[in-house]
Amino acid sequence: RAAGIGGMAGGQMLDLAAEGRFEAKRTMSQPEIAKLQAMKTGALIRFACRAGAYTAIAASLTGGEIFMRKDILDVLDLFRKKGYACGYLTTNGTIISEERAEALADLAAKGFLKHISVSVDGPRELHDAARGLKGTFERTCAGLKRLQDAARRKHAPLRVSINTTVAHESLE
Repeated sequence: RAAGIGGMAGGQMLDLAAEGRFEAKRTMSQPEIAKLQAMKTGALIRFACRAGAYTAIAASLTGGEIFMRKDILDVLDLFRKKGYACGYLTTNGTIISEERAEALADLAAKGFLKHISVSVDGPRELHDAARGLKGTFERTCAGLKRLQDAARRKHAPLRVSINTTVAHESLE
């Protein structure tokens, strides 16, 4: 149940639709979305439990936007409790609240989270155009600053970097 359109693949489509990068053929109801997210989380937890029996794992999380998941901090904490490490996670930074930044810095201070990469497509106008929403650049920068400030306050060894796609437009 956790694979295919009703599980993780469907969840990726849901993440893309939420970012405006995929147009769903039909609108999903709130209960359908909640069920899909629960199936994705269940698949991650089952994998974590099974894989932990075989080897030490370093997970790296990318998206869509992983912070679209309301339970992502619970998932990260479960991985930490299982003894895994998170090599890096990638985010667009727009929904990194103060609370999330503090929680991520705590995970870094505990030795679990090593690196967060924030996607920036270029200068303000180019970034907003690429993301399809005016003001996205400012929200990304604010999330980036929250992460850096929280890591400093907690003396957490968290690397925060910017990733970008090099394109002709971004080099001007």
